[in-house]
Amino acid sequence: MKTLLAICGIVFLAGCTTTSKMDVEDLNYFRVDCSKKYDQLAFLERQIPGRDERFVNSMRMTSPIGAVISIANGTYHEDKAMFNDRQQNIAKTLIYQIRSHCPDPLPAQTHCTHLNETFPSGSSQGARCYQKSVARPVVDRWEVIDQ
Repeated sequence: MKTLLAICGIVFLAGCTTTSKMDVEDLNYFRVDCSKKYDQLAFLERQIPGRDERFVNSMRMTSPIGAVISIANGTYHEDKAMFNDRQQNIAKTLIYQIRSHCPDPLPAQTHCTHLNETFPSGSSQGARCYQKSVARPVVDRWEVIDQ
């Protein structure tokens, strides 16, 4: 009897510790935007349930009391989707699509100026490179070639 009460308490309180996830139907219609590739990958990886979430969910979905509580909370469809791995499969498919179809962003172009000078005392060369969005030079060096 005590173990039954303990299991019911765990199942009842388990809903308090879970993190909120996107609804499975909304996740199924998730639109991929390649300009936000890394933000969307991070978001979708958070949608994959962890080991602890799966354990709590399996306890909730396999017990009749947990299923009734899930129906009463209005989270039955999301819990069922996590239980039968539908949520994980949708998220992993979207992650695969983003990784395979969205190219990596191009690095910012640099504009370099190269200088060569020759004096009676020796020669030297220099380079100064700028990126479009940065006011300070990214590369600023001056080297003596021979003396």
